[in-house]
Amino acid sequence: MNNIIRSPYVAGRFYPGTDKAIKEQLQIIKDQLDFSFLKEINLNRIFGGVLPHAGHVYSAYQTLAFFELMRQVEMDFDSFVILHPLHRGGHLDYACDNYEYWETPLGKLTIDIEFIQTMEMEKSSDMLETEHSAEVILPYIQYYNFNDKMIIPIGIARQTPDVSKIISDKIIKAKNICQRKICVIASSDFSHFLSPEKGFQQDQLVLDCIQKKDCLCMYDTILKNNISVCGYGPIMGLMEYSKSMNYDYKSNILSRGHSGEVSPSKSVVDYISILFYD
Repeated sequence: MNNIIRSPYVAGRFYPGTDKAIKEQLQIIKDQLDFSFLKEINLNRIFGGVLPHAGHVYSAYQTLAFFELMRQVEMDFDSFVILHPLHRGGHLDYACDNYEYWETPLGKLTIDIEFIQTMEMEKSSDMLETEHSAEVILPYIQYYNFNDKMIIPIGIARQTPDVSKIISDKIIKAKNICQRKICVIASSDFSHFLSPEKGFQQDQLVLDCIQKKDCLCMYDTILKNNISVCGYGPIMGLMEYSKSMNYDYKSNILSRGHSGEVSPSKSVVDYISILFYD
């Protein structure tokens, strides 16, 4: 195992396996979308966003709006913090890894090692090695030419409000000490393998809690209703971070859809991109 560069694990599966094919696919999808509504969003600062981590052919329709907005407002920042679920769990509640770079067919992105060290977060490359939920975000970062930005992938195995608060506190601490301008991405798909109507209803229960800025509400709602949002820990982490930046932060759904819009089916996975800002 190369202990410097994390090689792409899902290239050729969740997204194309070559530089050219990634750019062509994202351009084709982008050309189908209308971003004119983005100009109507009045904002001061972008704190981050919830983005899906499914295959690009399905979820790029939701993800591209977030990065297009960042391009339009020319956001000034140093690093992306990517909070993502660990679908296979792990022996730690949460972790970073030991690599210096993460690679995709579009090239390498640098890990913000100083930030990770300042967070005093445990590392486990094994836990993140075969996880796709941070990696699939990287080609969007590179497609939009944020290649000079560093990344801080944080995998979360125990998705609870207390863990999300701990992670948020560590991010704030490192941000202040390292004097970083950061953008926090919470990687999550929404309801899995339900009818479009049922998935929409289930997701709306979660979105209502997000709108109320209530992590405990979201956590309890997901457990009580057995809602299959897979990255609710990262979402709660972003909510806590945004609250620390401005208690009166705002959230705004940028795009909402599902896999059945691409490949017709009665059983779909839902994708929603949400902007967090003030």
